[in-house]
Amino acid sequence: MCLILLAFKVDQKYPLIVAANRDEYFARPTNAAHYWMDHPNIFGGRDLEELGTWMGVTTTGRFAAVANWSRNEERASDYRSRGELVRDFLLTENKSLEYVRSIPYSEYRGCNLIVYDGVELAFWSNHENFFTEFNPGYHVLTNANLDNNSPRAKSGFSQFKQLATKHEANSLLELLGPKEPYQDGDAFVMGDTYGTRSSTTLFFSTTTIVVNEQQYGPRAKVGTLIAEEIALCTR
Repeated sequence: MCLILLAFKVDQKYPLIVAANRDEYFARPTNAAHYWMDHPNIFGGRDLEELGTWMGVTTTGRFAAVANWSRNEERASDYRSRGELVRDFLLTENKSLEYVRSIPYSEYRGCNLIVYDGVELAFWSNHENFFTEFNPGYHVLTNANLDNNSPRAKSGFSQFKQLATKHEANSLLELLGPKEPYQDGDAFVMGDTYGTRSSTTLFFSTTTIVVNEQQYGPRAKVGTLIAEEIALCTR
């Protein structure tokens, strides 16, 4: 993921609301959001090169997402895949802060990570091996510092704060989607070989997760819309 907007504990019905864009090379083999065959309690897209994911949820109410933050002269072959961090959190039963405290930060490619265990929402970055627990409120994550003031971080953020508690997935997908004329710093990245490949909204209640994911191809060609309401199970 490269843009993640969060509304945490500002809405009585949905304690966590997420709107996010995933930017990636269009040639990278990927599966859109689905229930994983090897881990059927996970619902999310899948990177078919590394078998991790940029964002996913579970039928027990867990959530994780990652945004790239490449370090200078970083070679991918020297580090573990960022997508492992998301996948491994979804597979564990560790609390959010417990999980981020345990990450061997020097082993992974540069990234920002968000994890949610159904109660705690935590942030971690190996840019400075920094982690923190989110306070209730609205937050934005890009490829830089948490809640930064970059043009992309500010793009649509005020609208997100107005729309999130209206519970309208279509409005949030429109906010994340392509605009004309396209400008650098927009929420949506337009490109022929690299750009926004999907826009996703998530609404977490105590009993369900409502997922809507709009797929895109090069130059914002509209693809499949995936809609799923996940009934949460308790152990």
